[in-house]
Amino acid sequence: YLTLAVCVVICITWLAWPVIDSKLSITTKPALQINVLAVGNGSCYLIRSGNQAMIFDCGSADYSNVGNVTIIPALRALGVMNIPTVIISHPDLDHFNGTLELVDNFNTKQVIVTNQFLAEAAKNNASSSAYIIDQLKKREINVETIAGGTTWQFGQTKANVIWPPGDASFKHNKIGR
Repeated sequence: YLTLAVCVVICITWLAWPVIDSKLSITTKPALQINVLAVGNGSCYLIRSGNQAMIFDCGSADYSNVGNVTIIPALRALGVMNIPTVIISHPDLDHFNGTLELVDNFNTKQVIVTNQFLAEAAKNNASSSAYIIDQLKKREINVETIAGGTTWQFGQTKANVIWPPGDASFKHNKIGR
């Protein structure tokens, strides 16, 4: 009977080991986690480090209501409750047309854009880039600029901006790409 009992214990331990091991293992969060959200023709990245979260771009050329239809439900499913910072890479709608819905739902304190984004908005006060800057200011969201050479601490990581230089000038592509 002893041999049978030892064999049974070994078999049970072998079968249960994946569960036992997962309970004993120390799980650590990665220093940086990036989730790419499916927004069709556009871009939206959730970036998390430690207990901080930010969004890089927030738009789609395929969906005019991308914030409410896709981005907000995806972020809620990922357990995100606050997004203090949103970064918009450039003034094409497919990179920012979901931003207002996002800031209205996630306690956003600041939106970071490039000097070139602000120049585009200033050049044409009827443009979509001018509209979003105006709406952010009406919501009392702090709009700040960022340029190559900027470094800041984000959660457990250090972020380094390498492009574009603050004084660079670009011809805006009207196609949205």
